[in-house]
Amino acid sequence: MNRLRKLITRTILALAFLILIPQQVSANQFHPQPVIDDEMGILSDAQKQQIMDDNAKLAKLKHPQQIWVVTSNEKFKGYDNSNDPVYYPKNRQTTFSYRAYNATQSVIANHVGYNKNTANDATMSDFDLLSYKINIIFVSPKQKPAVAVSMSENCSTVMGDLRDIIMTTLVDNDDISGSNVTKVANQYTRFMSKHLNSAVLDGGGPDSNDIFLWSVIILIIIIWLIYGNYQSNHPHRGGGGGYSSSEYDVGFDDGWFMRKQNDDNAKW
Repeated sequence: MNRLRKLITRTILALAFLILIPQQVSANQFHPQPVIDDEMGILSDAQKQQIMDDNAKLAKLKHPQQIWVVTSNEKFKGYDNSNDPVYYPKNRQTTFSYRAYNATQSVIANHVGYNKNTANDATMSDFDLLSYKINIIFVSPKQKPAVAVSMSENCSTVMGDLRDIIMTTLVDNDDISGSNVTKVANQYTRFMSKHLNSAVLDGGGPDSNDIFLWSVIILIIIIWLIYGNYQSNHPHRGGGGGYSSSEYDVGFDDGWFMRKQNDDNAKW
């Protein structure tokens, strides 16, 4: 009996060892380090280090993130310059991120060695999880815009309409210099450090409907304040040489009564 138990125990341990080895390889493969692939040679060593320092900050968030930078003199495979959905606003960070979606999948797959044609369900699931943490800055003079940020799923979740508008004003999507690319990486690092460091994602803040409603309310308040201020500085005055309307009415009544009395006396 003891020998049978030992045999069963050894068999279970051997099977567990064989099962755990592939899982460990997969886990290592799909936890990549941040990538800087500068084919154009626009980034200096100091700028690359600054981007890696940003990544060190992002790794400590409650929703850890990475920023990759890839540059090319050619258009990236899968990057789409057109056919934006009608519900995506033009020339916004969310729109640029949408254009880079397929290119993002291709770049990540190439760097982690993922092949969807041979991957099993578990491997596909692990690969899909990378889209929640990896943001990629695509830089190419052959794409529109020349500098486009493909946001991770988590970053996109907290990028509401108002934040999208603000971020678009802060980010230069046309300058392909190393200094600007480094600045873009820093802008997104600051944004994600603020909005992805809480246990629950905030959902993106105010949407376009909220912005429109509050704009109308604020406009009405401003008009009301301007009108009130004008009324206080320009009070309405009645006619009749400065007499009030009540005084004017009394004078009219007295005059009418006196003339009526004179007419009546004349008859007698």
